[in-house]
Amino acid sequence: MQVFYQDLTRKVPIEHVHDASFTPILISCAKCSLYNRRVKRVLDLALSLACIMLSLPIALFVAIAIKLEPRGPLFFWQERVGWGAT
Repeated sequence: MQVFYQDLTRKVPIEHVHDASFTPILISCAKCSLYNRRVKRVLDLALSLACIMLSLPIALFVAIAIKLEPRGPLFFWQERVGWGAT
């Protein structure tokens, strides 16, 4: 049954990985207190927001560089043909 699961999902369960160089860190949030879950959520959101803020200038620079190219628009639009295409 395990081989079927691995073939179907293209994933190997973490419990089946036995490698000395790979040490998984398993944290069960079911055992965490409400306070710890909230702190983790706040830290996750803060880190995500910081990463977005750091990548925003790079994305803006790339968008401007693409727009300055004379070959086309910033976003590529393709007309779809076939059933249900509008």
